[in-house]
Amino acid sequence: MDLYFQHFLNHLGFGFGVSRAVPGIEAYLYGEVIMSFAEDLLDTLGKDARTNEVIGAIDRYALRDVYVDPPFRHYVGSAAKGVDLLFERDNVFDIQIYVQSSKTHSSFQEDLPFQIKSGMTDEQIHILLGEPEAYDEVGSKYTVLEGTAKLTIVYDKSKIVSYLSIRRISAD
Repeated sequence: MDLYFQHFLNHLGFGFGVSRAVPGIEAYLYGEVIMSFAEDLLDTLGKDARTNEVIGAIDRYALRDVYVDPPFRHYVGSAAKGVDLLFERDNVFDIQIYVQSSKTHSSFQEDLPFQIKSGMTDEQIHILLGEPEAYDEVGSKYTVLEGTAKLTIVYDKSKIVSYLSIRRISAD
């Protein structure tokens, strides 16, 4: 585990030893339910960084890339796996999934949430998820997870899904 990541975890008040993540893992057993990587990440949304769900997801999937966005934001993720968790004031505020590779991230190779598939067009997304709340040439927005989150789907110039953001809707 890199020292910067250890420092970040210590700053948040928790720490753990060697990662128990298994390379190529696609799902894990949570209680009696098997959850996919994406479902596991969705389970962290809105939760404090010190919770077992958040610590477990970071550990299971070896999310070791840490970026600081002062004054109160941090990213923990994996450029190689195409995913980042955005923490705001020590809570998971946003899950960012790179459906297509970018300059900084590889493409996410696991099943995507909400039955979205890599290579889908904006029209296919609208058939799958219904009419978006907002839509333009850049993306579509939906309220998801029983009204607790906003799903933003970003399209490339060919109108194919390139990026997903699942952001917690503040209760404030």
